[in-house]
Amino acid sequence: MKIVEPHAYNTIEVNQVNHQFYSLRWFMLLLCQEFDMENSVRLWDTLLSDPKRFEFTNFTCVALVSFVRDDIIDGDFACCMENL
Repeated sequence: MKIVEPHAYNTIEVNQVNHQFYSLRWFMLLLCQEFDMENSVRLWDTLLSDPKRFEFTNFTCVALVSFVRDDIIDGDFACCMENL
């Protein structure tokens, strides 16, 4: 398994931020809290029409972590939860 953002991964692991703490919200709300409505609709369109939708969803979540990487790199548990 290749880790795309090793520094972010290590910060999340050291602070014991379980992926279920933040990813559950992402999936329950179909990522609409992270994007504006126009981008959410585009994302949903892809998720509902792409036969590789689960692979696409994983890439989207990795991109979200990459986007906040600099904010969480030196943070604690609260910082990680706030930014993820």
